[in-house]
Amino acid sequence: MKLLLILKNKIFFLNSFFSLYEDFSPTPTLRNDRSKWVWGFTLIEIIITMAIITTIGGLCLSYGLDNLRYHYLYSDRDTLISSLQFARGKAMANTCEKSCSSGQPYGVYLENDKFIIFEGQTYSSTFNDNNIILSSDPSIIHSGINEIYFDQLSGNAHSNQIPPWEIILNNTLTGQNSTITINNEGQISWTN
Repeated sequence: MKLLLILKNKIFFLNSFFSLYEDFSPTPTLRNDRSKWVWGFTLIEIIITMAIITTIGGLCLSYGLDNLRYHYLYSDRDTLISSLQFARGKAMANTCEKSCSSGQPYGVYLENDKFIIFEGQTYSSTFNDNNIILSSDPSIIHSGINEIYFDQLSGNAHSNQIPPWEIILNNTLTGQNSTITINNEGQISWTN
């Protein structure tokens, strides 16, 4: 008796499940001969779906390109700050890459499309194996000082201009600016 009741409940559940499935199935349409049912989408449904997908894709692409343009400035700023900190760290560690008995000052030289970490008090444009060259984005313009070096052991900064020294990065694509400031003691700070 109990077994019959359980089977009856299961059959009732299956019947109700399939009746729900029929409620959510797409509505068929008739062909001209009215003998066969045809399932599918109409042309207007496909066109509206494509228009929605294209609009969403266009908005996402526009937003992504704007973020990429802003990223150029932040990437160059972070690379330059890392270069300055690396040069100061090498100078404070009193290291020497060339054949010398004591350490050397280290500095950073800025060109239009690259940052160059050099050994010594001045940058020489002749090829040097010890220079570290990091590329810069061409859409970023650098202004302010273009050369700075740090004393060995103390890490104090020096340049040919009056301190505090500023390097201004300008993104030509977005008009966005970022300023890197270096004081006498070699402290590096920046703005977004």
